[in-house]
Amino acid sequence: MKRLRYIHAGLRAGVSLAGLTLLPASLHAQDVTTAEVGTNEAIIVTGTRVQRDGYDAPTPLTVVSAEAIAKAAPANVADYVNQMPQLTPSATPRVGNGATSTGTAGLNTLDLRGLGSNRTLLLVDGQRIAPATQTGAVDINNVPTGLLQRVDVVTGGASAAYGSDAIAGVVNFIIDRKFSGIRLNLNGGITDRNDNKNWQVSGAFGTGFAGGRGHLLLSFEHQHEDGIDWIDPSKRTWYTASYLVANPAYTATNGQPRQIVARNVNYNNVALGGLITTGALRGTAFGPGGVPFQFNYGTLAVNSTSPTSNFMIGGNTWNEGNISTVTPRIDRNNIWGRVSYELTDSIRASFEASYGRTHTFGYAAYQRYTGPNTVGTNSAANPLVSVSINNAFLPQSVRDAAILAGVTTFGYGMSTIDYGRMQNDITRENMRLVGTLEGDIGSSWKWQAYYQHGRSNIDVALRNTTNNARFQLAVDAVRNGSGAIVCRSTLTNPTNGCVPANIFGTGVISPESLAYFKGTATQSQKITENVVAISANGTLGNSWAGPISLAVGAEHRTERAEAVGDALSQTNG
Repeated sequence: MKRLRYIHAGLRAGVSLAGLTLLPASLHAQDVTTAEVGTNEAIIVTGTRVQRDGYDAPTPLTVVSAEAIAKAAPANVADYVNQMPQLTPSATPRVGNGATSTGTAGLNTLDLRGLGSNRTLLLVDGQRIAPATQTGAVDINNVPTGLLQRVDVVTGGASAAYGSDAIAGVVNFIIDRKFSGIRLNLNGGITDRNDNKNWQVSGAFGTGFAGGRGHLLLSFEHQHEDGIDWIDPSKRTWYTASYLVANPAYTATNGQPRQIVARNVNYNNVALGGLITTGALRGTAFGPGGVPFQFNYGTLAVNSTSPTSNFMIGGNTWNEGNISTVTPRIDRNNIWGRVSYELTDSIRASFEASYGRTHTFGYAAYQRYTGPNTVGTNSAANPLVSVSINNAFLPQSVRDAAILAGVTTFGYGMSTIDYGRMQNDITRENMRLVGTLEGDIGSSWKWQAYYQHGRSNIDVALRNTTNNARFQLAVDAVRNGSGAIVCRSTLTNPTNGCVPANIFGTGVISPESLAYFKGTATQSQKITENVVAISANGTLGNSWAGPISLAVGAEHRTERAEAVGDALSQTNG
C-alpha cells in the first residue's frame, strides 16, 4: 500500500530579556489577564514570556474579549476573528470550496497578513494544537469556544518565540480556567436570501473541589450549517459573470486600456452540449438530443488581440462560475475537559483532554473540458483535444460536412452538466491530551513544564469524480463488424468493460456509460504531534528604564503526517 509521509522534529532553546534578545525564545504565552488602567498587575503577553503590564507590551498585541464575540453571535468564532484587519479571510469554509483534490474544503483556519495559514500559529492557552492539514494549518473548529475568555493576536516578533510557523504571527485562544457554574448558549440564523440556516448550541460547567484546591472544567459545542451549494442569480443579483478580459477595442494607439472588467463574460471554447473549436467546422455546437446548431461567438472572440483567450463578452451564455458551493454543509461537535489541582501552595498540576469531529459536505463545479485552438494529442488530463470524424455518435450531417471540408479530426470542448457535480465529503477528527506542571518560585518567578499529544484523522471522499483514463476510452466510440457502437479499445480487448459515451449534445449519455467512468476517490490522512516544553520567567531587578525581566525555555516538537489513497488513485500515480 502506497503511503506518503512527512516527519518533522525540532528542538529550540532560548533566553530573552525585555528590550534585548540574547537568543531566540522558544516557548509560548500562558494565561493573560487584561490589565486595568493604573494597575501594576504583571501579565504574560502572548508572543513572549516576559512579564509586563498590559499597556507596556513588548510586541504588537490586539485583545478581543469573549463579550465582544458573543455580541456578534457568529456561527463560529473564526467568522468574528477573520473580520479583524490583521487577518486575510482566505481560508474559511466560504473560500476555496472548489478545491476538490486537496481535501481542505470546509476548513476554518486563520491567515495573518496574507502570509498563509501555515505561517500563522494558533494556540490554546499558549499550547499547540495538532495540525489539520499536512502543511501544518490548524482548524479553529477544534478550539473549545464555550469557555473562551478572550483572543490575543500578535503580529510582530512571534517567530523568535515559536519558529517559522509563526512568521505571520500568533493567535492565542485563552480559556477561562477559573469559571464556576453553568453556562448555556443557543443561537441561530438565516441569510436574507432565506438560505444557509444555521444554529449552534454550547455549554460549559465549572466547579471547585477538595476545598478549592482542585477545579474541574467541561464544555461541549455543536454547530450546524445547511450550506449554499450554488449562486442563484435570482437571489444574489451581485453575480454578473464579471471577469478581467482583454479589451476588444484596444489598439496600441487609441489610448484605451489593454484589459477591462466586463459583465456577461462566457467561454468561447466550451458549450453546454459540446463545441467544435478548430478547423472548418469551428463553431458547430450540439444541443438537446445532439442536434447541431451554430455557436454564437461574442465580441471578444471575434476582435480579441489575444486569439488564445478562453473568454468572450456576450455570445453563447454558458458560464458555470455560479455553479459552485458558496459554503458547505457543516456539522461540528467538540468536547473539552480540564482538571487542575494544587499539589502544594506553589505547585499546580493539570490534565486537559479534547475531542472534535467535523463533517463537511459540498459540491464542486461541473467538470469542464476546454477545446484547444489547435488539434493535439489526447491525454488523460484532456481526452477531447482531438476527436475523429469517425466517432460513431457524431451526427451524420456533421460528418458529411467534415468530409466535404477535408477535416479528419477536430478539437472539442464540452461541459459535463449531464454527468452531475463532484461532491466533497470530508470527516475530520482531532484528539488532544495535555499534561502540565507549573508553579511559583518566590514572588516574582514562575515555571511551567508540559507534554502534549495531538492527532488529527482526516477521511476525504471525492464522489462522482471522473476516471479520465476510462473516459478517454469511452469517448473513442466506433462501430464493430456487426454495426454496434462500442469502444475502440474493446475491438482488441473485448473484456475490458468499456461502455461507449455519447458526448455530442445534452441528454444523450447513458447511465451505463456514466457508471463505467464515474466513481469515488478516497484518501485517509493521519497527522500526529508531540510536544515537550519547559520554561521559566521572572524579574531580575530594576533599572533606570524599568524592570529587567528574563524568560528562558526549551521545546521539542515532533510532527508526522501520513496519507493513504485509494487503490485506483495510487495506480494512476
